[in-house]
Parts: sequence; structure tokens; C-alpha cells
Amino acid sequence: MNKKLIFGIVLGIVLIYFSVRGIDFNETLLHLKKIHLGYAALSLFLLVLMQALRSYRWGVILQPMAKIDQLTLFSVTSVGFLAISTILLTDFRSSPT
Repeated sequence: MNKKLIFGIVLGIVLIYFSVRGIDFNETLLHLKKIHLGYAALSLFLLVLMQALRSYRWGVILQPMAKIDQLTLFSVTSVGFLAISTILLTDFRSSPT
């Protein structure tokens, strides 16, 4: 098996563990049952649309330097957005209340 694949799987498991430790899953499920599916679907659609527009914008910005396909740009901008969201969430959790 590829060493990079094994490393990615192990890293993913470790990061998932750190993400979910200390979460009360029964309480989480209780709150998830209260979600209005129409609003959730609309939010998901708008999130994907915004991400697609961001990646398109980066394609326009980078076009003079290199032609990068839209799928690659979407993937890269999604990882960047996830990283920024994670950093902000970590900062929010660690701030005193």
C-alpha cells in the first residue's frame, strides 16, 4: 500500500478524534432532529454555490499565469476555506467566556 495513503488515513483518524472528543452525541442528535430540512438544503446549496464562485474568481485571477481546471481550483479553495474555518473555530473555542 502507498505510504502517502497510509499517512493520510492515519492523519485523518487522528484529526477526527481531536474534532469529536468531548462531544455529547446524544445531545447533538437531539439538536439535529430539530433542523428544518428545507433550510438545511438551501444553506448547503448556497454554500456550494459560493465555493464555486470563489474558485471561478481564483481561475480568473490566475489565468494570466497558468490555466488551471475548475475542479482543481474548487478542491484547493475548499481546503483553504476549511482551514480558515477550523482556525477560527479553534480560536473561538479557546477564547474565555
